[in-house]
Amino acid sequence: MEKNISAKKTIIEERPAGFLLSTASCKKGPVCVIAENGQAYIYGTLLLKGERILVCRFKDAGEAVRAEAELVLLDCGFDAERGVRILRELKGGRPDLPIMFITEDGSKEAALEAFRAGARDFIEKPFDIMELRRKIEDFLAIKRASRERRFPFSLESPSRPAPASAGTDKPLSVLRAIQYIKENLSEKIRLHALARQAGMSKFHFCRLFVKHTGMSPMKYVTYLRIELAKRHLERGDSTVSLLALDMGFNDLGTFIRQFKRHAGCTPTAYQESLRGTPQVLDR
Repeated sequence: MEKNISAKKTIIEERPAGFLLSTASCKKGPVCVIAENGQAYIYGTLLLKGERILVCRFKDAGEAVRAEAELVLLDCGFDAERGVRILRELKGGRPDLPIMFITEDGSKEAALEAFRAGARDFIEKPFDIMELRRKIEDFLAIKRASRERRFPFSLESPSRPAPASAGTDKPLSVLRAIQYIKENLSEKIRLHALARQAGMSKFHFCRLFVKHTGMSPMKYVTYLRIELAKRHLERGDSTVSLLALDMGFNDLGTFIRQFKRHAGCTPTAYQESLRGTPQVLDR
């Protein structure tokens, strides 16, 4: 592995044979590490096959947005307060940017502030570098796979309470919007996009959608996402953190809050209830 080090950032680009690639030749966005010099050295041992690693200092954190990073590792050492400030700045510039918050401050207060600011995950140091590598690889694999498959799952289930069904009694405009929702559950869904699918103004679309489903379009989106998340938890084929990404939520904290609002408990508590074991807290 070779490193090209400048005053502002380090580009570490991996290939199986260890050659240095030009950033222009890679189609995938980089994994961006934001850390001061004393904290950054360990990430050179991640050895993420086929991935680029862009290392920035705190003052150059905006590079993560400009470089269209696929994932950010924000290592703030003991200074969790500063890390949260940088996290908010990054999310302000790009709300959908997934960020793993890494710190030596393992307090509940630090974790809560990080999740409130939009962190995807909270990792306390010291950590196992191989476990971090596995977590990153799983995250990127799920993210890229969800782009391709766009969730072509059937969501109807007679055993579950549901909003008014998407049957033929509904206007074609509403049915088109519902189909669009189901095909894009892992993506960011906006009201204007749904109204465009229906061929109506947002105002008239919302009124018609509520009339025929019993809930607003965006509540319907959240409902379907939580129902699908419950199925994955029942099958045990995903972790809570990866589900948050796969279900189209911006961060883990939002997913947990929405899940609790719709299901009456946290995702982990729901999963544990299926096994008949005591509840544990989601982090």
